[in-house]
Amino acid sequence: LVPFVVTIAVLGFFMSLGSAAVYKHVPAYYPKHVGSVGGLVGMIGGLGGFALPLAFGVMNDLTGVWTSCFMLLFGLVSVAMIWMHAAIRQMEREAAPARIEALPALPEFAGVPIPAAEPSLRPTPLLEDWRPEEATFWNTTGRRIARRNLWISIPCRLLAFAVWMVWSVVVAKLPAIGFEYTTDQLFWLAALPGLSGATLRIFYSFMVPIFGGRLWTTLTTALLLIPAFGIGYAVQNPNTPYLLLLVLALLCGFGGGNFASSMANISFFFPRAQKGNA
Repeated sequence: LVPFVVTIAVLGFFMSLGSAAVYKHVPAYYPKHVGSVGGLVGMIGGLGGFALPLAFGVMNDLTGVWTSCFMLLFGLVSVAMIWMHAAIRQMEREAAPARIEALPALPEFAGVPIPAAEPSLRPTPLLEDWRPEEATFWNTTGRRIARRNLWISIPCRLLAFAVWMVWSVVVAKLPAIGFEYTTDQLFWLAALPGLSGATLRIFYSFMVPIFGGRLWTTLTTALLLIPAFGIGYAVQNPNTPYLLLLVLALLCGFGGGNFASSMANISFFFPRAQKGNA
């Protein structure tokens, strides 16, 4: 058990590095479409959370090898790495005849001019002036607002991920407290939050400019109370209808949806060179 837990922790650590790297690329390559592109990336990731558990079960049935799920993950990561490498090399070849400014304005490229944020990207009308790329404005005003927003967003995201992930633990423990469900039924209960979370991400990513970051963060965090109280009610009785548990599984996707809008709301306030760290 101990070596397995340690190995899984290491695997999770490197998964977090991969996730952070992807979301660092989003504002660098798509500074004017952080919300929509981030939502699309989050949606695909959420769909993976829906499809992969089912695929793991199928592979185990076909091969009889319990570690086949890690083999599938290794194959997917290899494809993604090769695809990313080929795509970036293609961009470099197309931009090679031009000046360095023609390349994507990554923060690592010193000296590349950085355009000011467009008014349409403002998440709330309360900010009449926002120029984080200007050093004086950032040091006197911008940093304080950006960090305050970041520290408020972090616990909200923690709650969102907790509600999203706790359902998997609940499903695994249902048979132990008297819920007589088949393995297939349990698989569906575990997979549905990934499906709903992925679907909600694409919508959530567009809500920040409409409602404002502060109001939308408050609303989406408050919505987490619905699945939280619902789970607490449903597990009290083993005769709870399966349909109700399916609905709760879908509602747990609220936590996954929060991810996309939170990323857009956090990264907006920071200069491009600091978006990845934020």
